[in-house]
Amino acid sequence: INIFDIETEIIKDEITGKDRTVLNIENKIEDVTQGLLTMAKGSTRSTEVNELTKQIIAEAVAEEYAALGITSNPNSLYEQDTAGIMRGEILTKRKKKMPTIGSWYKRIQVKAQENKNPDYQYNYSYLLKVMKQYIREYDGQMAYFDGQSTFELLDGVPFINLDISQLEERFARPLAQQILLAWIWEKYVKKNS
Repeated sequence: INIFDIETEIIKDEITGKDRTVLNIENKIEDVTQGLLTMAKGSTRSTEVNELTKQIIAEAVAEEYAALGITSNPNSLYEQDTAGIMRGEILTKRKKKMPTIGSWYKRIQVKAQENKNPDYQYNYSYLLKVMKQYIREYDGQMAYFDGQSTFELLDGVPFINLDISQLEERFARPLAQQILLAWIWEKYVKKNS
């Protein structure tokens, strides 16, 4: 399950009264930021994570979406399927691969190296150290949320069991609950509200 997954939603236009599809990227950036902030605080609920750390996280999250061209335009979620052009078939669009915690971490590494402000150095150093445990590339012990989502919630399925009972109950399980709730909201509730 990828914390960066985002879906469109249908809202009723207040002026025209018609339904329209929107992509609320600002809210998603805040959701992802809060999830990463929870991870950064860890099971110790560290006081080392402050508003400056949150801002660093949020800017990097926003840059991850921007790097893929994902904006508030719902069409920015998709790319043209170029395989059809070669065969003379009808063009289709497919959803872009979303950023991951691993790609976000690499962005934080680059930003830390480029940082010239000594006031930010500690925050970058802290993030790089504590977030490494969530990164698959570094064999992090909690890297289960680093990567693309590997399944979709299916319409019409009456029951889905996401078993997190084997996770450590003091921190890993509540973190998984937070991430799963945000993911289910994104994938299911938005589409059916």
